[in-house]
Amino acid sequence: MAVADYFKRNVLAISQLISGLDETNLEQKLGQTSILITIGRDVDDQEGRSLLDLLVRLLARLYPTISFRADVKHELSKSAHNLASRINPCIGINGKPNVEIVIGRSKLDPCATTRIFAGSSGWEGVVSTKQPLSCGNSNNPFGPGAGACLVAATLFRKLFLGEDQLIHDLKISVLGNCSTGGSQSELKGSIG
Repeated sequence: MAVADYFKRNVLAISQLISGLDETNLEQKLGQTSILITIGRDVDDQEGRSLLDLLVRLLARLYPTISFRADVKHELSKSAHNLASRINPCIGINGKPNVEIVIGRSKLDPCATTRIFAGSSGWEGVVSTKQPLSCGNSNNPFGPGAGACLVAATLFRKLFLGEDQLIHDLKISVLGNCSTGGSQSELKGSIG
């Protein structure tokens, strides 16, 4: 289990957004993170598959340990595993998870200390740290894409800013609407 061969390029790209980035600290935090992606029952539709595909593509580029579990469609788990291995041949696929990312509705892993729930509906991507979410059944990949990006961002925030800085529920419409439980000014303050 190791970071991808192209990790230094990732660090260069990230350092342009985060001033004073410490490469050793970044590699250490990523290395301490073991992710379990749980594939729920409702991921069999196009939105769930799109969300899973993009999420694996995002996370396998940074995190050295990712494992997969599927409630029903075990070929989805095998396919996600193969994709992660193609992106980062050094990736560790097993390990005791300390973060569980749940796509759709599923049984939860009792070992994970942190959970991030992902879902989508048409043009909307949704992330929560409180409750399971479902995936729609449209052929629109934009909501699922937004959902995958929100999950990756939430995980990154958790690692570097801590639990108290998480946005616990967020829905973004790629058509331009964004909402949390609070007002727009609260949302802007919590994101940037």
